[in-house]
Amino acid sequence: MDGELLAGVTTVRTGVYVHIPFCSGKCAYCDFLSAPATESEMEAYVDLLVQEARQYRGRYSALTVFIGGGTPSVLPVHLLARLLEEVVGGLLDVSCPEPEVTVEVNPESFSGACAATLAAGRVNRVSMGVQSFDPAELARLGRRHTVDQALSAWDVARNAGFTNVSLDLIYGFPGHSEPGWATTLDRALRLSPEHLSAYCFLLEEGTRFHEMRCRGQLPEEDEELQSALYDRCRTVLEDRGYRRYEISNFARPGRECRHNMRYWHNDTYLGLGLGAVSFLDGRRRSNARTPEGYRSQVEAGRPWDWIEEPLPAPRRVRESLILGLRLSEGVDPTDLVGGPLPEEEQGQLRSVLSKWEGKGLLKRLGERWALTDRGLFLSNEVFVDLV
Repeated sequence: MDGELLAGVTTVRTGVYVHIPFCSGKCAYCDFLSAPATESEMEAYVDLLVQEARQYRGRYSALTVFIGGGTPSVLPVHLLARLLEEVVGGLLDVSCPEPEVTVEVNPESFSGACAATLAAGRVNRVSMGVQSFDPAELARLGRRHTVDQALSAWDVARNAGFTNVSLDLIYGFPGHSEPGWATTLDRALRLSPEHLSAYCFLLEEGTRFHEMRCRGQLPEEDEELQSALYDRCRTVLEDRGYRRYEISNFARPGRECRHNMRYWHNDTYLGLGLGAVSFLDGRRRSNARTPEGYRSQVEAGRPWDWIEEPLPAPRRVRESLILGLRLSEGVDPTDLVGGPLPEEEQGQLRSVLSKWEGKGLLKRLGERWALTDRGLFLSNEVFVDLV
């Protein structure tokens, strides 16, 4: 954790996540903290975000910012401009030559005015939630945009001058097929994004898909198909010059998401907004997850609602190991956040790593450990054993 002394106050240089809990409507697979809202509700929320961010000025400065949700692009442009000026602008590290500032957008709400507002507000990276380029799949997933809107949104981003744009895709959901995935990958690559995230479908409680499963209206996931779709994705993207730097993330050289790398390196981050999580000073804390609780928290001037997880050293080490194994560069088990561990604990970890090396899911890269190609899709089996 970097820090510098300014007028007797140590300013911590970190990453900042800003949560926007609004969207145009819930997708069938989504369990994120988000819902549709009126403009007055959005305005009241931005007021709270500004108030919360002011509590951290002088104590924290942002090397990276990620504004996610929900769908930040549903904010009216005047609220988006205020968010960028007073929240992001107030926390950005002015000594950093080019802080990475990412905003998530969806095609149906990404207008030219929105793009211009982002460009004027120091945003230099756009993450676009496309998910599929197949009309029937978009309908099945409950997405609210069309293929044509996705293509138009791409043009909007490029015409606004954004040279670092990421596409989000999803695969392996019920009813997905290899031809459908091939079509989506082909359409995505024709756009030549700098970054692409491909997420395997996971059924979450509380979603429309989960309700359908409980009623017997949704088939189980086909794990063999999911594995085949992931292998196709890796092969196609790597053949086109993208490097897989994390299990689900591929980038052109130098276009890795610097903010998300903080998570995978188990580095510090400050979370602002409803339900946002922070990891600072070796402690993980969460903001209140209800609008009433969040308002009370901010208006009382409490940095957090003290929803805190205990993180003893062994747990921090194991989390750091799991996060590091997600990366293609792997992880050095002797250089983990929270370490070093007692010899007995180190021996236990070495035993688990050797076990999965023997099963073909882990490999050694010098002093580092990494997932094998087969282990990439079966990574949860390894991670559960490391918890």
